[in-house]
Amino acid sequence: MPKCEQGWHLNISILNRNVESRTLSDGHTMQKLVPETLGHLSPSHMDYFIHWCLLLGLEQKASQKSGGLQEIWCMTGREREKKGDCLSGLTVLPHRTQNEEDQESVFLHFHRHSGPGSPALNTVGLLRQDYVIVSAENSDYIAVCAGTITEISEEEVVLLTERESLQRVTTLKSHLFRFDRYDSYNTSAIFYSNLSRLLYDDSVSCRLRKLFIEKKKPEFVLKMSKGEIEKVKESFKPLNKPQKTAILKVLMCKDYVLIKGYPGTGKTSTIVSLVKVLTLLGYSVLLTSYTHSAVDNILLKLTKEKFKFVRLGRTSKIHPKIQPYGAEKLTEKINNVADLREFYSSQKVVATTALGMTHPLFTQRRFDVCIMDEASQILQPASLGPLFLADRFVLVGDPKQLPPVVQSKEARGLGMDESLFVRLENGPATFELNLQYRMNRDIMYLSNNLVYNGCLKCGNDTVASNRLRWTKDSQLEKVFEEYKWMSSILNDESYKAAIFLDTDKVPAQEERDGSGLIKNVIEAQLVKCLVKSFIQIGVKETDVGVIAPYRKQVTLIRDLLTCSPAVEVNTVDQYQGRDKDVIVISLTRSFSSSSDAETKSGELLEDIRRLNVALTRAKKMLILVGHIHSLKSYSPLQSVINILKEKDSLIDLPPDAHVSFMK
Repeated sequence: MPKCEQGWHLNISILNRNVESRTLSDGHTMQKLVPETLGHLSPSHMDYFIHWCLLLGLEQKASQKSGGLQEIWCMTGREREKKGDCLSGLTVLPHRTQNEEDQESVFLHFHRHSGPGSPALNTVGLLRQDYVIVSAENSDYIAVCAGTITEISEEEVVLLTERESLQRVTTLKSHLFRFDRYDSYNTSAIFYSNLSRLLYDDSVSCRLRKLFIEKKKPEFVLKMSKGEIEKVKESFKPLNKPQKTAILKVLMCKDYVLIKGYPGTGKTSTIVSLVKVLTLLGYSVLLTSYTHSAVDNILLKLTKEKFKFVRLGRTSKIHPKIQPYGAEKLTEKINNVADLREFYSSQKVVATTALGMTHPLFTQRRFDVCIMDEASQILQPASLGPLFLADRFVLVGDPKQLPPVVQSKEARGLGMDESLFVRLENGPATFELNLQYRMNRDIMYLSNNLVYNGCLKCGNDTVASNRLRWTKDSQLEKVFEEYKWMSSILNDESYKAAIFLDTDKVPAQEERDGSGLIKNVIEAQLVKCLVKSFIQIGVKETDVGVIAPYRKQVTLIRDLLTCSPAVEVNTVDQYQGRDKDVIVISLTRSFSSSSDAETKSGELLEDIRRLNVALTRAKKMLILVGHIHSLKSYSPLQSVINILKEKDSLIDLPPDAHVSFMK
């Protein structure tokens, strides 16, 4: 066993013993080992480690209770399907499609006849991009393979999976299959490893303990040299003042900088400029984020400027346009270890996810700077991995938007959803990007007053006055004839960019299916009316988006909008980082009794950060649809309603709003 690994095991075993009993009996063999092995750690260091081990344990228990492999073993496909977590009764079709973008993966097609006892596949609750475990039903063949759903219709679902899975599935082709959604990837080992490494008795771990646990004040140099300024001044010209300030502070920092990238403020463009500036000055950069898509979004902008980098990770997880920059592609002609080592050591920019630190490259080298995007969405143990590898680091995020995902309510209550970004913010190393180029002034006003305390500013007058334009004025009368209430929305003289449609007079009661999942059929029909009307007057389908906080409502609205396939309907989480000219939010809840209201606590609608994400996706028009009387019981929505009421932007829908009056 390597010496460092021996030390790690000794650290952890002694720490565990030290946790169980802070005192040891006289003559105990560990009386000498404890101070020798843990002597470099303070009580606060050990408390941090113990606290996070506790949180991870609670989260593992919650994941097991909420489903995962345990439910796959213990529940039938039909039982899990009723909960919206499974597709059962599937047969594999003989044809399959080669994934041209990745020779290691293949598309498998599965089919099911939708009959009286079998709902259409696309109404169950599983969605495109869901990660699933595939098993043969009523057999011992559990977890035959795993993959991602790429297409789903009433009777067919397409799975992207590893090519090696093909033979296993084909062998069982006479069986019926089931797809079980499985969100809990096995990341626990990485988390524990990162926490353990933080206890090492070396200079890197010691420095990070001081910064993260002791919250040592970060240091900066007083100025840059004239030579450095000359090298990068051209790169600063396209940037606005907050972007320039943030990048300058990164260049002057000795430890770290936090950049608050608010909605529409050009966060990704700032990161791209920062990478360019750092490399111009000769620095090496480790670029990372929690998701593959966030990493690739940055890299896509770098490719437009013919920028060189290497992307680590499985080809199937990498954006098709970034795959030529993947390590597998760039090293395919290298046939000896020396050349491979030379290739990796010469790369100035390396990109991967925060959980992708297991690549052999990271045992061989360090980086001058680590840039971590989505930092406010990453659990602290996940953040640690990349930061061990850099002399300085930059965390980019927005603590007013989505936090790290934590299933355990108890762990959340103990602070597990506090990211490293939030832990370190509000110090002298935090800088804001507050000039936004997405929302017009009315939509920005709503978010500004809800969470940003007025710090958001429109980047220019064009953005501030931007409003929805329709190209088919001749269709307006037809829209008003079909839905009279639309005249209060599509009115040039009294145009309002942010409005709330109150369904109090409409028979739009929420319902729960057999699994307790929430939906609101009439409200979904109202959303369809809105979308249909926008398209009718000339707004492009791709410029209209629909958000609902509940997966069942998302599925229901998608089903109603099959005639408008380019209209994106998704949950709040899936809309993070996206925007549309028009956003319609179906808030879904409409209590039919006081008992329903009493069970609302802990709901998605109580999360002001999630609500903020939804509100800041719209550029020109934002429409909230819901039952105000019910929704006022959620404090974030009460605030939204009050703000819109002050702006005279609450509209009472008539009882027949969901009914078409076209003859």
